[in-house]
Amino acid sequence: CIYYLFEQSLVSYSGEHRKDNLFCLTLKEADGHFKRLLKMISGMDDQAITSLSNVGNDIKYSSLNLASLVTFGSLEVRCFRGTTNMPEINNWINILDDILQFSKQDSLTPSSLLAHIEKRGTNVFDDVFKNTSGDLRRFFDEDEFFSAIWYLNKISVLCPDWEN
Repeated sequence: CIYYLFEQSLVSYSGEHRKDNLFCLTLKEADGHFKRLLKMISGMDDQAITSLSNVGNDIKYSSLNLASLVTFGSLEVRCFRGTTNMPEINNWINILDDILQFSKQDSLTPSSLLAHIEKRGTNVFDDVFKNTSGDLRRFFDEDEFFSAIWYLNKISVLCPDWEN
């Protein structure tokens, strides 16, 4: 959920040629991806996850490829531009690590993330990107952030008790 909350900022950071790119579609651009994501979460079983391997390109070519869970056991983040510039690569890794570290909070669920956003507003950006907010800040779009909350809200109601 955290990735999707900042997906537009991450794609913008990744370069102009990554926006509207058919090989890194955002949730906003690939409606089928979001519908499959909701179905997978609401099913929350091995069959729902395994079915990701049989999906179309709207999942495989989304900016966050969930289909790679089946193939490789991990998520594939597709939005960053190709580069051999090591400082840029290291910075991108640090941005993803900030998302990972924030997501590892024991009590973090989609519902608690919504409550955190209600309390902190756009300051959630700084909470997530503790080490990299300076590099990412100029790509942060408040309107896109608030639009992404719609997706988060849809996900949060799928499970009455995320802790179990």
